[in-house]
Parts: sequence; C-alpha cells; structure tokens
Amino acid sequence: MHELLVVVNILVQAEKALERKSMIFFLSSKKNSIGKIALKLFLFFNQSKQVQKLCLGMLLVAGFSLLLTKDAYGQGQQPITIKKKNAQGIVVQQKVISEDQTYLNLFRSIYSVLRNRYVDESKVDPDDLIFAAIKGMLKSLDDPYTVFFDSETFKKFKQQTDSIYKGIGVYLVKEGKKVKVSRVIENSPAWEVGIEKGDSIIAVNGQVIKDYSFEEVIRSLSGEEGTIVELKIDRQGKNLEYSIQRGEILVKSVYAALITEDDSFRRINNDFFLEKAINSEFIDNETEPSFPVGYMRVLRFAAKTHIEFQKTLNLFKKEHVSGIIIDLRSNPGGFLHVAVSMVDSLISSGTIVSTRSRGNREKIQKASARLDFPKFLPVLILVNSSSASASEVFTGALRDHERAVTLGEKTFGKFSVQQQVSFNLKEPVALKLSIAGYYLPNGQSYHKKGIPVDIEVKNDEGFKLKSVEASLQDADKQLHEALRVIRSPKLYQKYSDASVEEKLEPNPEIKN
Repeated sequence: MHELLVVVNILVQAEKALERKSMIFFLSSKKNSIGKIALKLFLFFNQSKQVQKLCLGMLLVAGFSLLLTKDAYGQGQQPITIKKKNAQGIVVQQKVISEDQTYLNLFRSIYSVLRNRYVDESKVDPDDLIFAAIKGMLKSLDDPYTVFFDSETFKKFKQQTDSIYKGIGVYLVKEGKKVKVSRVIENSPAWEVGIEKGDSIIAVNGQVIKDYSFEEVIRSLSGEEGTIVELKIDRQGKNLEYSIQRGEILVKSVYAALITEDDSFRRINNDFFLEKAINSEFIDNETEPSFPVGYMRVLRFAAKTHIEFQKTLNLFKKEHVSGIIIDLRSNPGGFLHVAVSMVDSLISSGTIVSTRSRGNREKIQKASARLDFPKFLPVLILVNSSSASASEVFTGALRDHERAVTLGEKTFGKFSVQQQVSFNLKEPVALKLSIAGYYLPNGQSYHKKGIPVDIEVKNDEGFKLKSVEASLQDADKQLHEALRVIRSPKLYQKYSDASVEEKLEPNPEIKN
C-alpha cells in the first residue's frame, strides 16, 4: 500500500505542476523520477492489472516528457559527470552542465520572464519574440547570405525557386515610402498591358496604399487566376490606370532567339517577337557569317533552368548556329547543381567546381563527358557587376576550361554555398545558411573580388533588363560588341588566346 500512496502523491504533485505549466521539468527531474518508480511498481505489483495499467501509462508519459526535454535542451545535451581529485586527494564526481545548455537555460528563463511580466502584453507574442531572437543571432554572424525566412518570406522564396505563382507578373521594391516596380516578367499580364520598371504604385483596387505595409501591397496584387486587379501608378509624374487580369505566372529563366544573316532576330519559340533591330554600324560586314548566332538570356539558375538550357542548346544545334552568346547580366545565381549541369553540357572532362566546408572538407564535381554542344563552336558569356554566385560558377568554369570568352564587367564576387533547412510550425519557416565556399577549376575563389572579364565593355547608362529587341534598339554596347566578336573567328580566337595567357596557374591540389 505504501507504494500506491507514493504513486498518488506523485500524481498530485504532477497535477499541481501542470497547473503551473511546468510539467515537462517536473517529469524530467531526478527528484521525481516517475519512470523509475513506475517501473519498480510495475515489477512489484505484477499481479494487479489496474496498477500495471497505471504504471505503464506513467512510463509512457515519462518517456514522452524525456523526448520533449531532450529537444528543448538542444540535441539532448545532458550534464556531464567528470571525476577529479579534491584537495585531500580523494576522487570525487562532479556534474558539469555544457555551455550550450547553460545559455539555452538562460534564454528560456529570459523568454519566460518577458512573456509573464513585461508591461505591454501585446508586444510579447511568441512568434515575434522568437523570430526576433533568431534574426538577432544571425545578424551577429555578419553574413548577409545566412537568413531566416518567416512563413511569408519563405513562400515568396519558394515561388522564385519553383518559378510558378499566380498574380500579375511584377517584382516590387520599397524605396522610402514608395513601392516601385523593379522588374516586369516578360509575357506576363503586367507586361502585356504596359507596366514598366520604375512605375510607382499609388492604389490597388481603389485603395490608396500609403498606409499599407510592403507585404500587404504584395498580397493585394496576388490572387486567383482570372480575377481582375485595378492598378493606379505614377510614371514620372503622370498618373496612369490599368485593369489587369491575374494569371498563372510561369517565370521562365531562359529566353532564346537567333540573330540571322540579314542582321535581324528570328524567334525560335514563343519567347520573343523580334523584328529587324540591329544598327548595321555595329556589324563587321567583312566577317558576316552564313549561319545565325544563337542568343540566350538566363535570368536565374532556378530548379528547372538546366532543362530549359538543354532544350535551347538542342534548338541551336538544329539551326546550325555559328556560335552562342549566353547573357548572364544581372543574374543573381541560384542552385549550384543546376549551374554544374549546364557547364557539363559544354565540356567533356575535368573539374567543374569544388566546395570546401567546415573543417576544410572538400567536394569536387567533375564533368560527366556527355557533351551536348559541339566543342568547336565559340561561346561568349555576357556578365556584369550583378552577375553572382551560380552565374560566377558557370562563367568561371567555362573560362578556366578555355571553353568561353567573357565580355562586360567584373562579376559580383559571391562564392559561398547556402543550404536551406525548413521547420514545420503552424506554417513552414526556414533557415538559409552558408555551409561552404566555391572554388573554380583553377583552385581560385573570387569571393568579394569578382571574376575579371576577357573583354571589358561598359554601357553608358548601365544595364537595364528589357526585351532583346529593345536592348538592340538602344545603345547596348555590350551586346553589340558581343555580336561583333562572336561573328569574327579571328577576333574570338584573339581574345580566347589572351584569356588563356592571363589565367592563373591551376591549384596542384585539384586534379582535372
């Protein structure tokens, strides 16, 4: 009977602890080891089914609480028992709490005090406190590429990487109190009605947005396919109104066209409607080829970009192009494996990229020898100071393998690898953290430096993302010079040879 009274006493204490919202710590404490007592009682009263059920239930609760405690203390770190001699030379045991556990205990205590005692209860919402703490922790790393995504920003991030969403097809940026269009997706509903980069949004569906948060403006433009959004915008002091039907936006990442023999563009799919646009003064008529030049613009290295890239290469082969221009200007990067797959289409052997992670662990990715594009045809890559990350992996690998000439401006200089880790709360959230650095086939990293180009050409007004037709009608010096070089075998070879001479010696640790 004494043991039963102990059980009852423990359950009473547990009930009181539950009222104080401290059941987990009660269950996991050594003082009230329910698991041990329940096990002993279960073995002692092996003839009593009622007590057996009670004790088994307690065992399950104790086990579950231990799991919770393990998670709460960070990967189940428990106090460590060490043996040491005291002043009298006697060996004694001492329990030491790990540094991680000490600080996690401090954090939990501060969180609890804020939640229960802070004067303004509306400011101590669990989401706000925890998310702010996480962001503060990441800020201390001084790494702009290690970021935390709350549920809303995670959704937007996934839309960009998945390349499909429903809306009107614009990218927005907040400039002071204004919300401006930073980019219009080609062939989107916004593109078709004439929305332009730089337009400031004044009102959505008749509601002035001056009191809207940036996130509220974004949500107001999204909606079900086929629904209408009324948009009022300011364009250089002139107010304009548009009625736009929302649609499913397939954000293509590769656009392609052919530059034909008579100096005009000919579309090879539905990506462009292009007419004669090249000013003949930019063309070296003595070197004009008999076959078209393939042009492709790669906007980002998204989940399916390598598939789009492969299809474009196949189209170019069917058209018997004399060479290709790959435009990576203002391409911010994306998935590393996508960039590696695209390089693999253009070289037959050797290292594409290596990554070095914590502890200097190295992983080398090599070409598979599949080679999807003729090796003898010239490749020219256009880059600028906004070409970053996977763009630089692609550009640097082809340049190091003497497979491409680069033209434009020095690249951005982001040579770090990020990994995404998602967590399931009410809605998914995620952490994107830096886990490694990129290294080109020659063993070099250009982090915070950027890759220098073979042919430096700057546009007078910088680079503006627009249709290829508009780029050629404007004074896009970089694109015109790329056409001139790719059309002339002598010029291309000259810059290719110069590029080989200027390259750094390969790192002896990395074997091609």
